[in-house]
Amino acid sequence: MNIKRRLAWNFVSRLLLLLFIWAALFTIVMLTFELLFEDKPKEVAQKASVQKIAASTKFHSGIIEVNPQLLDSLQKNNMWLQILNETGKVIYSYNQPQSIPNRYAPGELVSHYVFPAKTGYYLSTWYDTAAGQTITWVIGAPWNKTTPWNYTVNNLWMASIIFTVFLVAILFGSQLGAPILHILSWVQTLSRGLYMEPVNRKGNPLSRTKHGRVKRSYRIYKEVIDALNQLTDTLKKSKEERERLEKTREEWMTGISHDIKTPLSTVKGYADMLASQQYHWNEQEVRRFAAIIQERSIYMEGLIEDFNLTFRLKNDALPLHCERGDIIEFVREAVIDMANTPYGKKHNITFKSDVQTIYYSFDRKWLLRAIDNLLANAVNHNPENTYIQVIVERLPNHGFQIVIRDNGIGMDEETKLRLFERYFRGTDTNQIYKGTGLGMAISRQLIEAHQGNIVVNSNPNKGTEVIVRFEEQDDSK
Repeated sequence: MNIKRRLAWNFVSRLLLLLFIWAALFTIVMLTFELLFEDKPKEVAQKASVQKIAASTKFHSGIIEVNPQLLDSLQKNNMWLQILNETGKVIYSYNQPQSIPNRYAPGELVSHYVFPAKTGYYLSTWYDTAAGQTITWVIGAPWNKTTPWNYTVNNLWMASIIFTVFLVAILFGSQLGAPILHILSWVQTLSRGLYMEPVNRKGNPLSRTKHGRVKRSYRIYKEVIDALNQLTDTLKKSKEERERLEKTREEWMTGISHDIKTPLSTVKGYADMLASQQYHWNEQEVRRFAAIIQERSIYMEGLIEDFNLTFRLKNDALPLHCERGDIIEFVREAVIDMANTPYGKKHNITFKSDVQTIYYSFDRKWLLRAIDNLLANAVNHNPENTYIQVIVERLPNHGFQIVIRDNGIGMDEETKLRLFERYFRGTDTNQIYKGTGLGMAISRQLIEAHQGNIVVNSNPNKGTEVIVRFEEQDDSK
């Protein structure tokens, strides 16, 4: 059932329920009036009734005659009689007290009938057509002074009816209006930049119970509440994303300005020396200065590239162009390339695998960057002739893992915990090599972008083991 039908049914059902309550209250009132306010005392009904008087009344030539015996009965019981025409004017009376009016306004006779304490008499009435018009007979009997509580009880009953109606109105108003007011308050809260549903004093959302279920009165607006929840989550995530992006941007600016400052000052210093008129440099010195400037320039270029990459990875802005390929051959080529570098030749690097092929969908450029960083970390942070073993093996869950294991200097607990922090640099044994401090952080981000994870096991002087695991991949992807 869609929200339009649910709203229509809700309003119709509430209207029917309200009508039923009104009918029940009306019935109760009528029954109460019948019990508390009888037409006449029991003894009077035995001697004379308004119906008998009406039946015995004769109209001829403008003269009204009533059975004398019935009038005597009225007299003996201290009762009186009035006959009214269509306009409420008294056209005949017998034994009428002075306090009783000779004309009744519309509704006045009913008021005297309902509230006998006003006149001091119980009223009994009868209506019939006579002499070509509607005639009303009214008999008044003394009000029983021994039951004065009737009038008070009646007033209390009427007050209770009004109070009940007021409570019913509040109940319906809360059921129908409270959810709408809550939705409006929710929208206003979102407009103020507070991305949450309004809550009560206990901190629970107003539309839900303490157990987290939607309240009954709010279920009619389920689609609206679900849409607002989705909008709230979307806006909240967008805000968090903006804050994260802004924080990353600030970190990026701070990091790049800090890390470029040192090599830039070196470049500027040697450039100032070469441009100085006070000194005359020979060719060998000029070439040495130029080599230093070139080295620092290359370092700054790599630093900027690393900063850009970490920024894009952190904000999920690096598109991966994955193609299915053989991981075994891919890692073997990466190991061979590293072993042929000037730094790699100083170590004993081996490769092995327990299977011939493992196919996986990956981006060759970026996964190679991650593997190269891990291999370079093992090569450049260990002394010469360190044994470095690279293993690719199938896992029982049909995934695979790449293990880079060495017997080098290892790492202490602090270094291991901070290994993947940006700008963190471990102790270099090779003083020629200087990293940007972003390599390991980039490796982990690239591996996680390929749905993998990385674990490092290491102890001082016992070597290091880096394990990169990838879960089984759907062949259809």
